[in-house]
Amino acid sequence: MIALLLGPSGTGLISAFQSSTSLLQTLAGLGINNSAVRDIAQANSKDNQGKLSIVVKSLRKLVLFTGLAGLILTIIFAQPLSEFTFETIDYTWEIRLLSIAVFFNLIQAGQSALIQGMRRIKDLARMSILSSVMGTVLSLPLIYFFEFDGISVYLVALAIGQFLVSLYYARKIKILDVKVSWRRAFEESKGMIKLGSSFMGASLATVLGAYLVRVIIIRDLSLTDAGIYQAAYAISGIYAGVIFQAMGKDFYPRLAGIAFESKKEIQLINEQTQVGMVLAAPGLMFTLALAPIGIRLLYSVEYIEAYPVLQWMILGVFLRTIAFPMGYLFIARAKGKTFLWTEIVTWSLQVGFVFFGLKFFGLKGTGIAFFVLYILYTTMMFYLLKRENNFRWTKQVMKTIVILSLLFGLAFTILQFLNQLWGSIIVCAIGIILTYIAYLEIIKILEMKSLKELIIKLKKS
Repeated sequence: MIALLLGPSGTGLISAFQSSTSLLQTLAGLGINNSAVRDIAQANSKDNQGKLSIVVKSLRKLVLFTGLAGLILTIIFAQPLSEFTFETIDYTWEIRLLSIAVFFNLIQAGQSALIQGMRRIKDLARMSILSSVMGTVLSLPLIYFFEFDGISVYLVALAIGQFLVSLYYARKIKILDVKVSWRRAFEESKGMIKLGSSFMGASLATVLGAYLVRVIIIRDLSLTDAGIYQAAYAISGIYAGVIFQAMGKDFYPRLAGIAFESKKEIQLINEQTQVGMVLAAPGLMFTLALAPIGIRLLYSVEYIEAYPVLQWMILGVFLRTIAFPMGYLFIARAKGKTFLWTEIVTWSLQVGFVFFGLKFFGLKGTGIAFFVLYILYTTMMFYLLKRENNFRWTKQVMKTIVILSLLFGLAFTILQFLNQLWGSIIVCAIGIILTYIAYLEIIKILEMKSLKELIIKLKKS
């Protein structure tokens, strides 16, 4: 809706606001949203209600502290952020207003960590849906009546709404009524903060990298091009993002529960990789084929230049489905330093690739950079896991990787050399085949024998 009302420059401005304030939000958050999931999942797996209650009470106090810290940091650094991002101080007050959004986002992240650690997957799904609906409802009046001036108010209102949704579901989790002082909360959270600091560094590298990519695009090209890049990035992750989110919400707590049991870790990572690839492949293939239509429907014809960028990004997202499960091993094992360095290296490469990609290929170079990055990232993660727990892919996973890689390579080539209509038809046909394969995989996982049994099981759940 925002894309239709404000165009690419509006999308670019929102992206710039979010990436700049995310820097301070990540710094103030101390990585608690990641480390808390591990502590809660472990306490819950041991059925230790007393320990779980203390962890939850401590977390609630800690996120209130980080929220206030984020609010203060954003107010202080609003002007430098405006000047560095936009080369003007004109956006200082908008960024200061966003300090309220930073406050509520940090508290909401703590509530979500609790729900994720307890493996309340259905509640997380409901939260996600409600947040999406809320975003649409809030954006309509604010952007329609106030246009660009309504963007910062919209982001604040959205943050408050998401906080209230997360609070509702977090309060449904029953814990013991134990008293935890501020002093005890910080003492109980020392391990959480120590591990979280590594996650914070890794998250900071990610957020800083994403921020610098947008700054480079704005400075080398324009705010409009930053909006087109954001559209390509968002569309490439619409389908796969759901799978990655589900993977993180359920897979991470399960992996944390078997940390350092190498054989079980290897088996679980392989299972998750196989499922992730097979489920993501059809959606990615249809996105590749029908992206021009999707861009016009989700955004507008003004964003059509996002298509060449998106094609390369889809290839990168497929590689990410392979690498994504491997990255969780270091979090589950509390190997914060290793996780930190992988993120620093990854995003340093990303910024460098984007910088040179823009010089040689224009905006399309950002998509090429994304693809090349995930070739290197997947290779790096496999090497690191092999060193960590002698990880290896099973024959089935290797077979799936090779077949799907060839199919995506073929689809990409077809779209480069055939006209759009015939290329899309052929790639859609490949997508249909992959959909059938995904269906067979789901049936196998759920131990069903037919589509009818699958539908009945889904209705019951």
